[in-house]
Amino acid sequence: MYAISQNTDASVLLYRDFLGKLPDLVLKDKSLVDQKILEDTEQRISQLEKEKELKDELIRKKNVFNYGLIGALIVLTALIIFIFRTLKKVQTKNKKIALQSLRREMNPHFIFNSLNSVNHFIATNNEMEANQYLTKFFKAHARRYGKFYGRFYSVSAGVGFVTKLSGFRKNTFCR
Repeated sequence: MYAISQNTDASVLLYRDFLGKLPDLVLKDKSLVDQKILEDTEQRISQLEKEKELKDELIRKKNVFNYGLIGALIVLTALIIFIFRTLKKVQTKNKKIALQSLRREMNPHFIFNSLNSVNHFIATNNEMEANQYLTKFFKAHARRYGKFYGRFYSVSAGVGFVTKLSGFRKNTFCR
């Protein structure tokens, strides 16, 4: 533009002015670049802090879930142990009730009938059968009230007891 108008002095003056202001412009431009880098860095830091907060929150939630799960497993284990112990107590109680019912099976009527059978053997002068019958009868009662009192019968002892009991009943009712 100055070349067309032939005003070279104004052109040189403007050029010198530009060269004088060039360092200030470069510094301003550098500070603009630095400002942009600083803003980008601050944005990145802010974004990383938010990500860290989200990760911390996620870890906290996972920990709460894991602790809750562990607590639930402990409670469940305690509940299962309680149920098994209660079940064992109920089974023991049922066995005691069954034992009591077996003991009650030999009621006074059975004893009366057994003694009546012994009386019959004595009346018919059959001392040997009366003696054998009384021995078996007393052994069965000794077993019932003696060493097995308050304990559970073994299977073989229970079978032996029932066999003797049925033998007494056979003799009692089949005279």
